[in-house]
Amino acid sequence: MPVNFYGLSVYRQFYIQMIYVFIFMIPFLVVPTLAQQNSQQCITNYNAQTDYFPAKVQVDTATLFSVNYFHNYKLVSNKRTNETFALYQCGTPVPANLPNGTKIFSVPVRRVATLATTSNTFLEELGVGSDIVALDVEQFVSSPCLQKGLNNGTIAQVSSTNTTAMTQTLAQVDVVFGSDTATSSNNTVSDSEVEDPGTLNRAEWVEFYSTWFNLEDVANNISAKINNNYNCLRRAANNITGTKPLVAWVSYDAPASYNNNTPSWSISTATYKQQFTTDAGATFLAPSNAYFLSSKDFLTAIQNVDVIIDETYIAASLSDVLGNFGISNTTASSYKFVANKAIYREDGVQTVAGGDDWFESAVAFDDAVLADVIAAAHPGYPSAAYTRIWLRNIAEGEPIKYYTAANCTGSEATPRADPAFVCTGNFAVASQPSSTPSGSGSGALAISVLNALIVAVVAIVTTTFIA
Repeated sequence: MPVNFYGLSVYRQFYIQMIYVFIFMIPFLVVPTLAQQNSQQCITNYNAQTDYFPAKVQVDTATLFSVNYFHNYKLVSNKRTNETFALYQCGTPVPANLPNGTKIFSVPVRRVATLATTSNTFLEELGVGSDIVALDVEQFVSSPCLQKGLNNGTIAQVSSTNTTAMTQTLAQVDVVFGSDTATSSNNTVSDSEVEDPGTLNRAEWVEFYSTWFNLEDVANNISAKINNNYNCLRRAANNITGTKPLVAWVSYDAPASYNNNTPSWSISTATYKQQFTTDAGATFLAPSNAYFLSSKDFLTAIQNVDVIIDETYIAASLSDVLGNFGISNTTASSYKFVANKAIYREDGVQTVAGGDDWFESAVAFDDAVLADVIAAAHPGYPSAAYTRIWLRNIAEGEPIKYYTAANCTGSEATPRADPAFVCTGNFAVASQPSSTPSGSGSGALAISVLNALIVAVVAIVTTTFIA
């Protein structure tokens, strides 16, 4: 029967019913988007037509790895080492007709070993740090919770000095991360995050690691947050008024037997350091000649530098740095970076044995590194209360922060939070972001917005038509 719109009561009733139908349908429109997660269990009823990886990563920035998806497996490639890995969903058929030399893994993996510290933070970001059962370079592992695992025996230490024991231990895990070259071992995976040129290139390797755990949805969320925060920091830093400071990343190589007892000095021109510098609203020193065999030539090259980031392997004090550079007490004040007390080192966080966290978590949290570089180039930013994590001002006598097992306050089964300053666009507020478990993030935000919309619609309906 047609609706009679000439009756006001019928008009009200019709539109109220339509609004409630719309509200009722909202969950059915939203849920499919939120449900894009890959299985953490083995498949018990295989269907060749099913896409077993509804959540996928799309490599946007990194240049040294790729991921291609098929119905029940994915091909992950390290372009630098020319290794390819076939990861098939547990409980489905092992893929056939793969490229020669392809290593095959059943996913999700459960037992993991790492041979390089850079792998550790990516796994902790994903919330699978508890899957790490063996580690190399024990004394250089800065993660407090991994140190705790080593101390209480839940994580085994492997050492290349005992190849027999190392081989036996690594044979008992599903995957071994951390090799920088291709190996013949069937469960060893080469990774190249530190070689991938560019700041966000390195951070995106969390997506590479996620494929072994079927946690692509978590990795996508992590990448999006780091990218958004990084770009917000970059825009804000480049809106800081005034002259852009000149920044140089330098190092001193002391005479030793391996270099024929010849000292040398160098200025780094690495792509990611250049990006960190320019994205921090500063000018990057990149001379045509960046390698020097005399202190005099080196000092001439850096004479106009405002900020120094010293990457020399060992320098315990300001006097060590100046001595390494060949700067005397009588000439020190003629250098702006000395007069302004703007000499930084990357050793702000270390293990007791001297392992630098710069080579561990700084590789994964590039937005946090950018905040540090901003603070070094522009004191007082990103906020007056900001405390640098890795860049230690040795000219100001800032101490090294030592991470031990006692600093472990969380669980390795929980995603590790990004320590970066949270950018709001104007450097107004510093805060620590909380970790985001699988299934939250943008989906949770969508639900919150929809809930608010529902409340508003109901209120309008009630006020307008019923009251």
